Amino acid sequence: MSAIGLYNQLETILPKRTALFQKNKGNLKALESIGEGLKKIESVDDFIKDRRLFETVLTAYGLEDEINKVGLIKRILTDDQADPKALVNVIADDRYRELAVDLQLGTGVAIAKADSTIKKIEDRFIEVGVQKDLNKIAPGIRQAIVFKETAEKGSIKNTFDLIANPVAKEVVFGAMGLPDSLNAANADALAKTFETRVDVERLSDPKYLDTLIKQYLVSADLENSEAQVSSSSIVSLFGFGAPRGVSLSVDLFT
Repeated sequence: MSAIGLYNQLETILPKRTALFQKNKGNLKALESIGEGLKKIESVDDFIKDRRLFETVLTAYGLEDEINKVGLIKRILTDDQADPKALVNVIADDRYRELAVDLQLGTGVAIAKADSTIKKIEDRFIEVGVQKDLNKIAPGIRQAIVFKETAEKGSIKNTFDLIANPVAKEVVFGAMGLPDSLNAANADALAKTFETRVDVERLSDPKYLDTLIKQYLVSADLENSEAQVSSSSIVSLFGFGAPRGVSLSVDLFT
């Protein structure tokens, strides 16, 4: 199935895939390890030293690839969240902040061990796991889902937020057909490019956001050879952008 086809059927597909995910024995063991592990910790160090627990919880926040950044993660987890200048409040990646806010390990372990916290992390683990499974079927769908959630939360306030967020940056690059070589540009130069392609203020508009995401998915489908769509049909469908590497003279703001 194409990524854009799957995206258009998400409301129907997600419940079924979620049910299948929860029946998998490996997934069930991972979910059990969250509650069992958090109930045993007495400090942030206990949390980090329990490799299985640490990795499973990081996976729930999409941070599994950051598992070796122990010093950074520990600092964020124990930062003073009331201090606006604290790293937990200024780091561009919302995933770290959400992890710290949910666990509250800077104030002890009571909140981390609470049933409500465990349930929230279990739900996140399931959600991320289902997204990964869907991405195996249609590469690009997970990025689309995550980008949509991030935009709907209002986390993207300017073009620099787009650049700092790896998923948002990938979606914009794909949707607008920007060449990978632009990744080498400095933040200011890249921000100027983004400003001419994306109206950040309009990301709160469901129609605009949906159009941008679908453009990215068409690009992803083309790159993955799952959907053969000509550049002319893309323009007529969405009115802006192009698959990566295809140059189209289209004004995003018309």
